Amino acid sequence: MARGAYAVCCVLLMLASVPIASANSYDSNGVQASSSTLSILPASPTEGGSITGSLTLQNTNSQLAANVEYSFYANAISPSTRLLTSTVNILANDFTTVSATWDGLAEGENKLWVSYSYNNGPTQEFYHSFTVQGLPSLYIVESTMTPSSGIHSGDTVGLNTKIANIGSVDAPASHLEIRFPGSMSDVELATESIAAGAETWVNTTFVAPSTGTYQIELTPDARDEIQESSEQGKSVSIDLTVEPRMDLSHNGELTITETPGSLIGPWTVSGTMAREAGEGTTTVPMVLQFREGASVIRSLQSFDVQISGTGYSTQSWSTTIVSTDIAGMPTGQYTLAAVIDPFTSGSFTQENTENDELIATFSLPEIPDVFVDPLALANRSTVAAGELVDWSMTATNTGEVSVSGTFLYTWEGQTFESPLILLNSGQTYTYTTSHGTALGQHTANINVQWKASTNSYDRVPTNSVATGDVLVEANLQLDWDPDSMMLLDEGGEAATFPLESGEAYTMTLDVRSTRGTGDITFTCKNSQTTWSSTDVSIENPGDREEVSCTFTASGKMSIVQLIPSDAMIVSTFERSFSTAMVDGNTANGGDSDGTGTAILMLFGALALIGVLVGAILLTREREEEVERDIFNYCPACDGELEGHEDRCPHCSFNLRKARSQFHDCHACGESIPDLMENCPYCGTEQDVSSFFERRERRVRDVPKEKEVVALPDEDEDEIVSGSEDFADAVKEFGYDESNLEDEWDENVVAAEEEVTAAYDMRNADEIAMEDMTEEEIEEMQNQVVPTLKTVQESFEGHDLDAFLPTKDKMKSLKDDGEDKDGAAWTTLSASDAEIRGDLFELTGEEGVMPGEKVVVGMGLTDSSLAGNEITEASADFAFDDDSELPLTVEDGDKAATAKPRRRPRRKRTSKPEIETADCGSCGAVVPADAKECPTCGAKFE
Repeated sequence: MARGAYAVCCVLLMLASVPIASANSYDSNGVQASSSTLSILPASPTEGGSITGSLTLQNTNSQLAANVEYSFYANAISPSTRLLTSTVNILANDFTTVSATWDGLAEGENKLWVSYSYNNGPTQEFYHSFTVQGLPSLYIVESTMTPSSGIHSGDTVGLNTKIANIGSVDAPASHLEIRFPGSMSDVELATESIAAGAETWVNTTFVAPSTGTYQIELTPDARDEIQESSEQGKSVSIDLTVEPRMDLSHNGELTITETPGSLIGPWTVSGTMAREAGEGTTTVPMVLQFREGASVIRSLQSFDVQISGTGYSTQSWSTTIVSTDIAGMPTGQYTLAAVIDPFTSGSFTQENTENDELIATFSLPEIPDVFVDPLALANRSTVAAGELVDWSMTATNTGEVSVSGTFLYTWEGQTFESPLILLNSGQTYTYTTSHGTALGQHTANINVQWKASTNSYDRVPTNSVATGDVLVEANLQLDWDPDSMMLLDEGGEAATFPLESGEAYTMTLDVRSTRGTGDITFTCKNSQTTWSSTDVSIENPGDREEVSCTFTASGKMSIVQLIPSDAMIVSTFERSFSTAMVDGNTANGGDSDGTGTAILMLFGALALIGVLVGAILLTREREEEVERDIFNYCPACDGELEGHEDRCPHCSFNLRKARSQFHDCHACGESIPDLMENCPYCGTEQDVSSFFERRERRVRDVPKEKEVVALPDEDEDEIVSGSEDFADAVKEFGYDESNLEDEWDENVVAAEEEVTAAYDMRNADEIAMEDMTEEEIEEMQNQVVPTLKTVQESFEGHDLDAFLPTKDKMKSLKDDGEDKDGAAWTTLSASDAEIRGDLFELTGEEGVMPGEKVVVGMGLTDSSLAGNEITEASADFAFDDDSELPLTVEDGDKAATAKPRRRPRRKRTSKPEIETADCGSCGAVVPADAKECPTCGAKFE
């Protein structure tokens, strides 16, 4: 504005100094102007700039020219190009200057038009031409962000800006200003020079702020380093939308649950985790931290929490704090913090990490401590080997809670434990025990450790130990060495036997120390004479010393004794030597010889009796050995066997198969049966049970022994009345006594076969289970197979439908009625002979037909009876074993006269005997024509 006022003043001064030329003036009722009075400032404007046009009007009238109307136009006179329209008052014979501003000049040739009129006079119009110089003009034509959407807090976003020079002049280098929202720092990016009509990209990146909607403002030539045709409307704003990111937080409070009655845990810590703006499954690492104030005392092992869902979701979690997690921590109160992903090890980025912690108060109670006196006290510091030592060990409960436990201590290589000890708060208890020492001189140590019971406590185990020791002195122990004994005569030569009575001999013998040290004296004597004493000193265990004794032989037997001064150290050594009498007294010598011989014989008899008693004692079998000899035992269950079984009655073990199994002796390598307890080649004992699977013996209920009722004695030689002539009687019935015996034997054999078949059927399952697996046995046991026959199976082949097809011809038997006995089928009479014959033919039975000769036996040989024919006295004595039905009243008379009919004997089909042989490999019984052993798989030629 100041510059414009200055320009106007200059123009006015210039106009005042320059008179208006009348030739170029325009007049409207006395108000005059000319093109020379129209001027612009600046004289050389630039594109986009502005000019100020000034017009000087002169009032040539002698009165005031009021309301002179004037207008300024841009490049043409039209309402749309009018710059200014106004009126002005001009004093008489005076002039005035009016002006207007033209902004936003366009490059090129331009004209400033003016018009004025006064008092309805003519309107005068004229212009002033000028040229506008071109300038550069920078504008932002495009701005993009990468990514354009889905931007989350903390993401790196690319900002790309295109700047164009729409002016006619090249633009030099400048700066692009980027104003970011909030607390983000603004930046100015260097922009290279841009030619007229050209474009350039300015790129940068930034980190997205927190969730929200923002605007970023971009301004080219932010430092006004370039004169442009227009400085207006250059700034551009773009929208930035930051979408909310997945965020994890705690929902609710942190819960700590203690184990009732426990001071050392475990504690269960639980809580709930919440997730916002999430989807799918996220694995979140969490850590529990013990804190004192702001300091972290201990961080526990991290654990993972799996949270799933879409949008907002929650997930409960829990973990356990055990005693090892708090080991070494002082008792008291701590702050327990549950922290979400404290080490940013999770594969996710959160919207906010300020809500990742949840804290609670954790109380660590005082744990009782048992203090054991470190010195275990013995009742004496020195003890002889093998004697007892009384040990005392003391424990004190320093806590405020009762505890319990035991003393676990080691003494002489063995571990012992005291009974359970209960210690109340502050109580001291002394436990005393006695134990013997080991043999030999040594220092015996005891190591004691307090062992807290399962539900008890001991905070510091290192102060719960004690030690002690005692010195064990070993008593001297000696052993004689009989192999070192030497017997010398007076000349120092080996003595010859028998010794000579009255001669002096020297016996030397070594004694060896087996334990301890010390001194001992040996006395050499016999029952009547003491010859000498020898002192022996043992300095080190294991030393050997020689004991010497010189004695005089006497009598028939010279006895020498080496008696120690302490019988607890070594036993008395005694040796007898045969001696010959050489004193020349024949009579005495003869008596002595006889007495000696008697004594020797007595000793010999006693020795033989002792040997006999010893042999009896050594060979006497104990009760269990006798039982073992009487009974055999199953190798699988140790059940008693009679010895002939093929299957164990206690566990169903296949004994027959076991008897055919062999193995190699581990000592000599020879093949021997598995059931042998000792190898027959080398005598090595065999572990029989290791070759067979161990089975559980079934316990069978032993039936109560029934009372035996004595039957009356029968005289087997007594002849039953009426049976003396049995053989003759049965001959009258057509039988021979030997034939009856054969039939009886055949029936017995058939009965035995039926019993055997029934037994095999009953034990079929156990036999089948021998080679089955456990699954097959269980499947078979789950199947129920009935063994009873149905009515149809029992009478199969006995019904009419099954019977008729077996006959070649079928014919109907019908009573023709000629015998006048009615049509009753069951009342066939003698006149129905044809029907009876057909029935006999169908059923195979034998019967009497009319006209047949009947021979009646039973000894009717009296020829005096009329019509009686004497025949051979024979009879059929066969009878039917089937029980007969009760007779009716009508049939009673008929049955009384009915002739007994012999039951036809059916020939029994004898089964061919199958020849068998033994397998040469395993000993199993196989058919003689078998090609392979079913037991061991051996092939036969």
